[in-house]
Amino acid sequence: IVVRGGGPSVLPGALEGLTPAGWTFRFGAKVRTASLERAYAAVLGAAPVLRGRLPVSVYLGERGWFDVRIVKADASRLVVDAGSLGELAIPWRCIERAVLRSGRVVYVSDVEPVGVVRRSLFDVDWPVRVDQNVTGGPVSLGGRVHEKGLGVHAFAAVSYSLDGEFERFSAMIGVDDSVAPQGNVVFRVTADGRELFLSGAVRGDERPRAISLDVRGVKTLTLECDYGEDLDLSDHADWGSARLIRLKAGSAGQGEGG
Repeated sequence: IVVRGGGPSVLPGALEGLTPAGWTFRFGAKVRTASLERAYAAVLGAAPVLRGRLPVSVYLGERGWFDVRIVKADASRLVVDAGSLGELAIPWRCIERAVLRSGRVVYVSDVEPVGVVRRSLFDVDWPVRVDQNVTGGPVSLGGRVHEKGLGVHAFAAVSYSLDGEFERFSAMIGVDDSVAPQGNVVFRVTADGRELFLSGAVRGDERPRAISLDVRGVKTLTLECDYGEDLDLSDHADWGSARLIRLKAGSAGQGEGG
């Protein structure tokens, strides 16, 4: 808020510097510096959360998430267009995670399933969670947090309608870090009732596994997590960053699992 014509006037933008000598303020592409006598007050607020509006989201730790467009990059920094914040140069060391969006990439946690089957040996209801582990914490596998994914407790089978529109399914699978080294589960992926993938035993003391499967021509895809040894105790499992890749325009065909 600046002083204009003897009264206060709101000037929205970004405060770049504040010292006993004056202040530096940026609004749009313009930067202005003035003495403190011209400043009436400064009202600070959090950056607006507009996740998904721009093609890239970067996570800066305690500073939170920012949606940006990439301008350029080199070995030391990433230069981005951050909308109302203008163009920023962010050192790579400050970026903990980055999520790139594409019209061909669809995260299964953003898709409404056509069927969910759950059961527990101890009559406890464990709902399938989207973008969280089954207890509501982060989807964490092998020390890496996945912003997107499914958190399940064995046994859980989640089905999605693909209608032959996708060519590949990929994910990181494993027992969630919150219960490691406990847990023992089996992951299975079926396409129209046909088995595409069977993991065998996956234990909580193992590294997560990356899977990538050809799903061309598939109508219904089912992601299944079953309990292994030790019944279903601590069987909190994740489909980390589970995503589908759409067919390229004009392409079609029946695929095989791989």
